[in-house]
Amino acid sequence: PIDTHKAFNYYQQAALEGLAMAQNNLGVVYLLGIGVTQNETLAFQWFEAAAKQAFPSAYYHLAVCYECGYGTERNASQARHYYQLAAQQHPAAQCCLGFYLLETEPDATLKALPYMQASAKQDNLEAQRWLRHYYQTV
Repeated sequence: PIDTHKAFNYYQQAALEGLAMAQNNLGVVYLLGIGVTQNETLAFQWFEAAAKQAFPSAYYHLAVCYECGYGTERNASQARHYYQLAAQQHPAAQCCLGFYLLETEPDATLKALPYMQASAKQDNLEAQRWLRHYYQTV
């Protein structure tokens, strides 16, 4: 069995020492309430700390927070900004940015296509499904 309390303590110690991966992971722990009381505000703060160190997963998590209002006010321009930063290195963010563009911009298919293709090439199943559907209907 996993000792979530012990894992939390290790993440917290490393996060307080400034390790970006630990800050991001601590944000996930707080966002999902794994072994701790769920706290979206603390999650957002830890994602911000990791993003200040250019950690791609933190960019992705900040985008999700801004899109959904987790720990902060919803902010479409900030969500898009962080999806774009994350999409440079994060396959799931590439797919999410593609879907985000499709949902928020009229006629965004051609804008979304390169992000979906890049994500699909890195084995993202959602992007692969979307591309399969896209190519069958074009």
